[in-house]
Amino acid sequence: MALAAVEALGRIGGHAALDCLLELAEGRNFSALFRLSTCLGRSGDARVLPTLLSLAGDPLYGVEAVRALGRLGDPTAVPPLVDLLSRANESLRALESQRALIAIHEHSLRRFGTGIAVERVLADSPRLAELRRQLTSALKRADTAEQIALSQTLAFIG
Repeated sequence: MALAAVEALGRIGGHAALDCLLELAEGRNFSALFRLSTCLGRSGDARVLPTLLSLAGDPLYGVEAVRALGRLGDPTAVPPLVDLLSRANESLRALESQRALIAIHEHSLRRFGTGIAVERVLADSPRLAELRRQLTSALKRADTAEQIALSQTLAFIG
């Protein structure tokens, strides 16, 4: 039932539907949260950012929440994504963090004509050297999709 409600609210859209989706997220219903993350990411509404960031750190929902942050395209998600990327202990969350950063960069390019928000946060990261080493090292054992994401992320940080 909860899954059908999430999907319906996601299709309806608007402030009232989004308020309901945010309220559902607080309940942490396991089966609904995966679809909920997708709906929140597609909403384009900055009000979902705290919820998605909270879910991004969760071992069960983190990967979907990180994907949703990329779909949202909000540059204010960049610092937490960089932090997640630099401390991700599983390759899938790290890959999705990179893809989310790339998606936000592309969204910023389309919307503002520049992707400087992503580039600046990456370049100003206190863990820049460690992050660069981590990403470069991961290139050796990465598959093709991961190599593309790693290369794009490395291009942002120089």
